[in-house]
Formats: sequence, C-alpha cells, structure tokens
Amino acid sequence: MSSGDPYDFDDTPPPNAIRQWRRIVFDYPQVLQLQRKYTNLRSIHSYDMPYLAGYSTKRDRIFFDRHMEYIQTIGGKRINVNPCIKLHEATESALLDCWALFRAQLHFPKEPNYEIAHHIATAVEYQAVEALDVKVKDYQKCLRPQMKEAVGEKIERVPKDYDTFPIKSEPHAKSDEQILRAVHAAMERDKGSRLGFTRRARFAGAR
Repeated sequence: MSSGDPYDFDDTPPPNAIRQWRRIVFDYPQVLQLQRKYTNLRSIHSYDMPYLAGYSTKRDRIFFDRHMEYIQTIGGKRINVNPCIKLHEATESALLDCWALFRAQLHFPKEPNYEIAHHIATAVEYQAVEALDVKVKDYQKCLRPQMKEAVGEKIERVPKDYDTFPIKSEPHAKSDEQILRAVHAAMERDKGSRLGFTRRARFAGAR
C-alpha cells in the first residue's frame, strides 16, 4: 500500500522510522537483499488498486493502479513517481516477510504489523523522493488527491494473487469492509478469466 492513509491521509511517518530501517538492515542485511529483489519485480499497470499500489502474495509482481500516470508534475518538475512508490511496496513487503528476524530486537509485536512496516516503508520512500531533489510536502500534495480517487473508484479488476493483508490490517470504518468485499469479488472474477474474457463469456462464444 503506497504512502498515505486512505481516510485521514496521515502520511508522515514517526521520526524514528528511518532509524529503525537503518538498524534493521545493519543487523540483518538479508532484509535489504530482499528489498532489492522485490524492487526488481515486474511492474503491472492493468488493475484497480484501491491504494495506488500493492504486491502479489507470491512476491513476484508489484501492481500499480491503472489510472495513475507515470510522469507527474511535482514542485514544477516532471517526475516519474513509479520508482518511489515501487520502493515503498518492496520495502513494506520485505519487512513483513522478514518480521521474525528483528521483531524481538526492536520490541515489535510478535506477528507482522502492517502499520509499522508501512511507516518505515514511507520513510524509505521519502528518502528516494528527496534524492530526486523534490520536496516531500510537494510529493504528498500531489499524491493525496490521487489516493482519495483510488480509494473511491469502482473496483473492477484486481489480480487473483493480490495481497490483501494491508486492507485487512487497517479497519477504519465500514468503507474498509466495502473495499475488501469489492476487492475479493474482483479477485474471484480474475480467477475465472483468461486473456481478458470471463470463463462464462469464453464458453458462451463457443456455442
């Protein structure tokens, strides 16, 4: 899930988030290795992502909302936002997958905690933004309305292997339940599809 809470857009990570990331990768370099591996995964831009981006359960693809533009104007500059968002998804999923390594050292909950992983991933994402000589506040201002649109859009196409853990971990309101139901319904449709046609449509055409 890319940076930005879907309802109040509290997309500012706690001050110690980047320090936590540095401590984790210093003590457990395999986390950094996994993050780099995930950063190189295939990018898919043909689905509806309720939070702009997400990742597959098999960790072999990273998904971007099909309505989001690659190149955007931020602070007067034309910027490709995909690498920064992809870094967020790669960092978040790597942290969740390696949780057992560092959770005791950092006094984190026993089970993978989405909110903590999301905040650390957001801090890493913002470092990448600053490396592009872009102000984080301008980046946030650009993405917030797009996040709101992505949350409110009609969810029609979601890959069958989309990892719904972030949605399940953020029970804000009934709208979360509605989004989750819509996502599951779209995932079921994807299971029965082939080459963009539903199974029913394929067999109907064969009559």
